Amino acid sequence: MRYAHLFTLTGVILSMLLLTACAGGETPTLDPLDGTSWVMFAYRKTKHLDGTQITASFESDFVRGSAGCNSYGAPYQINGDRISIGEIELTAMDCLEPGGVMEKESYLVDFLGNVHTYRLEGEQLQLYRPDGEGLFFNPQE
Repeated sequence: MRYAHLFTLTGVILSMLLLTACAGGETPTLDPLDGTSWVMFAYRKTKHLDGTQITASFESDFVRGSAGCNSYGAPYQINGDRISIGEIELTAMDCLEPGGVMEKESYLVDFLGNVHTYRLEGEQLQLYRPDGEGLFFNPQE
């Protein structure tokens, strides 16, 4: 009878070890941006260009939105306070109005390709490049 309990206990321990090994031992990183949508309200320490709306929606490791004229999309990864955005795909429309929208869009795409960290401060999403320059977003309603 003693050996039966020992055999059962050994089986339980081996099963737990096997399950732990199969799990990889790593805790998945939670993505606080997954399922959120944002509207940019400032860049280059100024308010955004009137007549345009820049958005960012994060879902399942992919960010997409409006760059002011064109739509964009790219894969992204979160690791702690670090964020990296992969190759950005952009539609190819050319907008003349409002003046400056294409330059702003070019800045946004370049910025997103070089984003390094993010912060969630209160109700804001803040994206930063290594040089400290930031983009600032409010929740999209």
